Amino acid sequence: MRIGLDNRAIKFSGIGVYTRNLNERFVETGNYVSLYNDGLVVSRERFFKKYINFLKRILKEQLGMDMWFKKNSLELYHVPKNTGVPFFHSVPVVVTIHDIIPHVFPDKYLSNILERIWYELAIRVSIHRSDKILTISNFSKEELIRYYDVDSSKIEIVSLAYNEAFRKIEDTSMLNDVKEMYCLNKKYILAIGGSEYRKNIQRLINVYLKNFRDDYELIVVGGKWRDIDLAKKYQGENIKFITGVPEEDLIAVYNMADVFVFPSFYEGFGIPVLEGMACGVPVVTSNVSSMPEVGGDAAIYFNPYDEKDMAEKIRQVLDDTQLRKEMISKGLEKVKEYSWDKCAKETLKVYEEVLK
Repeated sequence: MRIGLDNRAIKFSGIGVYTRNLNERFVETGNYVSLYNDGLVVSRERFFKKYINFLKRILKEQLGMDMWFKKNSLELYHVPKNTGVPFFHSVPVVVTIHDIIPHVFPDKYLSNILERIWYELAIRVSIHRSDKILTISNFSKEELIRYYDVDSSKIEIVSLAYNEAFRKIEDTSMLNDVKEMYCLNKKYILAIGGSEYRKNIQRLINVYLKNFRDDYELIVVGGKWRDIDLAKKYQGENIKFITGVPEEDLIAVYNMADVFVFPSFYEGFGIPVLEGMACGVPVVTSNVSSMPEVGGDAAIYFNPYDEKDMAEKIRQVLDDTQLRKEMISKGLEKVKEYSWDKCAKETLKVYEEVLK
């Protein structure tokens, strides 16, 4: 099969991992993959501030891409990043819409009317000009149907996976090295996400300060400049904000946590839930969006808007040794349901159905 794969978001953490894993496995199974990159790399920065060449990129995407399809004799083109579907195309186009976060929280993610107009135009082109929509959870599928009235038959669910490097570490010397490097000197509650609105870290901090600060540290692994302000605000409160953590160190940080708390109230999939389970740490997470779907019976769930409920569920896991053992065991089994091989195989199956 001759597949075109949009490579412009390869540097994005989540979508980049998804794109790379699909590409690698497609090639391994004997498919020809041509990567599209127009030289103007997609950025998270606001387009009208970042790009002098924005209009050029859009014109090339919408008017010139079909020539690229023909030049490479492609049978199918896949856009793995929500938007970027060409309006005119001579081959079938599949798009992966991971979530519609900017539509659900426009005040938090779209700073002005121009951005809102552009986002809505781009996502609607993805929906209406694609031949098939892939999405990553039943939750995301239902959101597309709810907000955009998409025909259910046009949407296929293909779950994401986690990097299998996330695992239980038996090498205590490695764990001790990471413990020393990041000054992890006390028992700790781990969170991933930083200050991004939907990650709900502020509410977790409130819960921590009221209930756990005397017995545990709170370690928040983020990665964005804006987390610095949050770190300064809570300096001296037994809360550590760690940014720029290499993957192998992050795996060790997961391993040594007493509990991993993922309080997000909106995720298309929630890969950190699987990462925590794969590292053998009990996972406590939100009972909304995709988290119950991903974690199944291997996690404990709380209402992410209810600080009392969050505190009770975290305390339950910290204090009940038998429950912790059961959760760890269930988590290690749960993650076996997800793999990038499975994701790629199911994606290729969708391609084949589209090409029939």
